[in-house]
Amino acid sequence: MVRQILDEVASLKQWPHKGVLVPELEDLDLVNYRQLLAGQHRIIVERVPPDLCYVLIVAHTTRDLSALLHRRLSMP
Repeated sequence: MVRQILDEVASLKQWPHKGVLVPELEDLDLVNYRQLLAGQHRIIVERVPPDLCYVLIVAHTTRDLSALLHRRLSMP
């Protein structure tokens, strides 16, 4: 599983716009955040122009992503 996650993140080097909008963030118009899938894990990344991507969260699909995002994005 770890290899799948690392491979998915590494693919951003070749395809930096890869991924879909995070459904939990669409209403907030946060378009720099994308979601990638690796098995049953969601990988939430933030794209920072011109060519950086930060991995914010890796969580199993059964986790409450809204709560995880709220904690992560509200941290100073």
